[in-house]
Amino acid sequence: MTMSDGSDEERYGAALRAAGLEMAADLPRLDGFPPDTQAAVLGLLGELAFGPGEEGVRRLAERGVKAAPKDWLLARLDLLLEGQLAQGGYDEYNRIAWVLRSLDRPAYLRHVERCRQHANEEIRELGEDLAKMAGVAG
Repeated sequence: MTMSDGSDEERYGAALRAAGLEMAADLPRLDGFPPDTQAAVLGLLGELAFGPGEEGVRRLAERGVKAAPKDWLLARLDLLLEGQLAQGGYDEYNRIAWVLRSLDRPAYLRHVERCRQHANEEIRELGEDLAKMAGVAG
């Protein structure tokens, strides 16, 4: 099955199964899975939630990120974000910001600062806008 076959839920479920997770309902227990499965699922969620792709699948993956155990996820945030931080542009950095904003304020503020320090001017401007919305002084 390719990502263009089936409904958003079917495509998302197939991607999770390919990464080693039987169903999305297992995400709250992801911390109990083998480390290789954890890494594969986190990489997949990062790619689907923050990368370019279909909106419906992206929304499901964003919910998947939020369904994982929060403390466990925050300890592995770099693994979740590494692909998008390495090669992402404005849109990816913005999507990361919006998910982190509702997940964890300190992680969100770290991301805002990362944006503000970025080499790309457009991402720096995003960081400044996000900082203003968060009430962070320049």
